[in-house]
Amino acid sequence: MTAVPRILLLTLAFSSLVGLSAPAQAEPPLVRACDNDQDYPPFRWRETGADGQLMVRGLGYTLIRDILARNGWRLELDLLPLKRCQQEVANGERYQLLINSSPNPERIATYLLTEPFAQVHFHSFYLQSRYPDFTPVLNKRDLRSLRVCGIAGHNFAMFDLPSDRIDMGPENFAAAFRMLRNGRCDVLPYNLETIEGLRIVGQDVLASGEIAHHAIGDMQPSPLVMAISRNYRYGPSLKRLIDRELATMRASGQLERLQQEFRHAAAKNPEVK
Repeated sequence: MTAVPRILLLTLAFSSLVGLSAPAQAEPPLVRACDNDQDYPPFRWRETGADGQLMVRGLGYTLIRDILARNGWRLELDLLPLKRCQQEVANGERYQLLINSSPNPERIATYLLTEPFAQVHFHSFYLQSRYPDFTPVLNKRDLRSLRVCGIAGHNFAMFDLPSDRIDMGPENFAAAFRMLRNGRCDVLPYNLETIEGLRIVGQDVLASGEIAHHAIGDMQPSPLVMAISRNYRYGPSLKRLIDRELATMRASGQLERLQQEFRHAAAKNPEVK
């Protein structure tokens, strides 16, 4: 297996905890995290800093970086193909944390999932020219009669469709929208926050009006969580730590302020590629 280039390495200073402490050992505990190497704004994306170095930005990454820093843990992050990252975290030997995930029955059984750090809202995305007079999807039931685009490795369980009813061939958002434009599928159901956020990385698919969208009316907002390996020695401690910190940030309003900051990142930084 070829070596994975290290995208970002953070060594965070050790500090004592009050209450839940980092596991006692000579060095502060190390969490090796991975995430998808495809941009997923505003929750994770890459950009080049003024010094020419590649940086990772986004809500999920910022949260785990700051939570671990405050509590004396160290963090290393690699960006990998999503399926490989999921498999590696399930194994727990090389990577112990997947930063951006969402619950489904398989993931609940495979990982320790944290409390939510954000919520997303589901829309159907389709060609305006194909459906100029009506919206093809008002509820999940409408998806059953359409050809549905998916994205490899992403969670589509919430749409209650058999797996063979979703074309999971596209490897990224660009490929999924090409399928729509080429008439190879009718609709892409996905969360609005990320599709709008693509403008951060220069992929504003909604700007031209070619792609229309509509809320899927019978779907509740869905949580975003972090996934921890069940095989990680400190997995339960890490989950308790993250959940406790998120609860504190939620109660103080800090979490909502951070969510708002990244929600508006696309409008503030439309030139970022």
